[in-house]
Amino acid sequence: MALFRTRFCGYAVEFSPFEGRRLAVATAQYFGVVGNGQVHVLDHSGPVPTEVYSATTQDGVYDVAWNEGNENQLIAACADGSVKLFDFAHPQPVMDWREHQGEIFGVHCNYLAKTTFATASYDRLVKVWDLSAPRSVTTLAEHSYIVYCAVWNPRK
Repeated sequence: MALFRTRFCGYAVEFSPFEGRRLAVATAQYFGVVGNGQVHVLDHSGPVPTEVYSATTQDGVYDVAWNEGNENQLIAACADGSVKLFDFAHPQPVMDWREHQGEIFGVHCNYLAKTTFATASYDRLVKVWDLSAPRSVTTLAEHSYIVYCAVWNPRK
């Protein structure tokens, strides 16, 4: 079986909720300590996975989530504290939010409110975002240590 190879270290894999044969991969150079990051979209319908989209970031990408409302968009959680929205029609991010004061380890889209997503960060914050808003809509600061993951209830 042939495999897809990337020059960077893999951090997260997320299957598309739209097409079962597509998956997004978050990667970081030099184990995420320094260097660039990349997001990849792979199609694995054939014997060899093929890359259908990729984009490079200035810092590592630790997590990736599909935009539940658009099959051609990914949201990336980056090591520089930024959240980036990638659209497959563009090589650069179409949105770039910068509010976290540390690495973002997790991003997750709401299954029902499809323009809403959450991020979890080294700065001990969970932020809730709306794709149409220039800033986060809610910040949860109740955590006493680093937050690695924030996941929506699939029914709420």
